[in-house]
Amino acid sequence: MRDVARDTCLLTHPLTCTLRQAPWTEADIAIATDCIDLPSDARYPLLHCDFNTGLVYLRARPSVLAFVERWRDTVANAKEARIRDQVTLTLALALALALALALALALALALTPTP
Repeated sequence: MRDVARDTCLLTHPLTCTLRQAPWTEADIAIATDCIDLPSDARYPLLHCDFNTGLVYLRARPSVLAFVERWRDTVANAKEARIRDQVTLTLALALALALALALALALALALTPTP
């Protein structure tokens, strides 16, 4: 496999196991954190650390490619040194999730019959 982070150990090819099983077959992006803090993980799952950009699965779909281009441009054009790839990915995914939830809510409200 090309482009695997040098600090990563894969026991099997990821496409032959996890990513070819439901629900991963529907995932456009699969990502994790490298933050292991059990007390914080229990209280605030995924809210106390950035996503890890060392090992990311991105499905080649137009919407995912557009997302990656916006992520790349945000990092490349950052005015502050602290705006790194992991921070911008975490913020971009949070924004995308918020927009998706808002759209789902708007659609649900629009389809709800009025008395």
